[in-house]
Parts: sequence; structure tokens; C-alpha cells
Amino acid sequence: VMVLPKTGGRVATVDVKVGDKVSVGQTLFTLDTSDYAPQLEQAQAGVKAASANLERTSDSGFTQQLLQAEQLVGKLQIQYNTVKDNYDKTQTLYSADAVSKKEFDDVKAQFDAITIDLKNAQDSLELLKSKAGPQATKAAAAALEQAQAGVSAVQNQINNATITAPIAGIVSEKAVEVGELAS
Repeated sequence: VMVLPKTGGRVATVDVKVGDKVSVGQTLFTLDTSDYAPQLEQAQAGVKAASANLERTSDSGFTQQLLQAEQLVGKLQIQYNTVKDNYDKTQTLYSADAVSKKEFDDVKAQFDAITIDLKNAQDSLELLKSKAGPQATKAAAAALEQAQAGVSAVQNQINNATITAPIAGIVSEKAVEVGELAS
């Protein structure tokens, strides 16, 4: 039976010679896997990063941040409504010359400030929501699965670099030498 590697590569070791008895699963030769080590490290780092991202998107601390942002928007909305009512009344009184320009400017400054604060809080809340939720968690889980598949693919290449005997028998021919390309 002619035995060929599943993937090509440079022969690193030849573990048998012509006339040797071999058993099923015994290593016949190996291919150089030195190029796969950095790929495996990179793939494993990708798994760690994807795992951390998944943890971050489904983290209860994140849920706490979201709750706090929602509470802040609610609080600022109440303040905004109160300040806006005051601003509207003061504007009406100012138009009737019942309050001074300084008093009107002070109320307008409060209204402008709370408007900005509320808008910033709403924007922050929307940003948090866009980075969370079921869609973000699903995307992070899919990225983790993809990274794990990358590790499996490289590990499979490393495993395929060890060529073993498919059956028991005697080696009748040796067609590879250390340093040669096998495919």
C-alpha cells in the first residue's frame, strides 16, 4: 500500500526503513511543522480575544452600565422638562418686559446646559445599546466559533504532518528522505 501525506511539506523525520515490520497507527514519517507554530499561536490569541469580547458583551457589569445610563437619561429628562417650563415662562415674561434681560439670560443658560447634558446622556445610552444586546452577543459568539475553527484547522494541519501506517505489514519501499518535499 502506498502511503501519502494529506498535506504537502518538507520531510522532517523518517522513522522506518525497508524491511521493517509496522503496525496500524505506527509513525512512518513526519513533515516539518515549524511554520505552523506561529499560526497556531496567532489562532489561539484570536480565540482569547474573541472570548474576552464575548464575555464583555454578555458581562453583568455591562448590564449595570446600561442601567445607570438609562437612569441618568430619565433623571435628566425630568430636569429638562422642569427647566424648559421655566424657560418658556421666563421667555413669555421677558417678551412682556416683566423680567430683566439678565434673569432671562440666566434661565436660557440653564436651559441650554440641560439640553446639552440630556443630548450627551442620550447619545451615550444609544452607543452602549449599539454595543450590547442579543445581536452583539451573537456576533461575539460567532467570532469565537470562527477563531476556534481557525485553531482546529491549524491543529489539523499539525496532526496531518505525522504520517502513520494504515495497515500492519512490512515496508517494501521507502520513497521519501529527510529534507525532501512530500506531497
